[in-house]
Amino acid sequence: MEKKLKVLMLNGSTRENGNIALAFREMQRVFDESGVEYESILLGRQAIRGCVACETCRKTGRCVFSDIVNDLAVRFEASDGLVIGSPVYYGSANGTLMSALQRLFYSTSFDKSMKVGASVVSARRSGCTAAFDELNKFFTLSDIVICSASVPPVFLPRRLTDTVRPKYNGRRKKGFPFAAEVFDYADHICAARRAGL
Repeated sequence: MEKKLKVLMLNGSTRENGNIALAFREMQRVFDESGVEYESILLGRQAIRGCVACETCRKTGRCVFSDIVNDLAVRFEASDGLVIGSPVYYGSANGTLMSALQRLFYSTSFDKSMKVGASVVSARRSGCTAAFDELNKFFTLSDIVICSASVPPVFLPRRLTDTVRPKYNGRRKKGFPFAAEVFDYADHICAARRAGL
């Protein structure tokens, strides 16, 4: 019997049903169709402090702070893929998410190479490319294969009545394609893992 692939999805938003949750639901739909198991965790509301470079994790294999990060480490090690999503707050990713990721990646010593990673960001204005780069650095520094697509996984906020092209100053502004094109990442994760990557 073929092993089911597992994907851990970390949502850096503070909103349970915000834009990142919407993006994740699109990816989850593709995962369901492909038989991939996934777990989505909302981190934006968690009380997660930043790394203090105490290096206790080098001796114990765990972060010195007892919060969700040590639990995430176990789940991350067991996963084949990692999806990170964040709204852009003042030109960068959510600070709580960044604290969690810095501690998660620094405190874990298991081999992350050839896991598959994808990130998605959402902003009303500027900062998407900076936040996207910020999130992808965790993958590149750990030899995690980054899924790519023809359309960057960056999108403008949705509105209940205008999901594809939000209005700005009374005019329509072209947004990024909202569903399948952006979230091809889910298919890429599945294909890469099935190919033995």
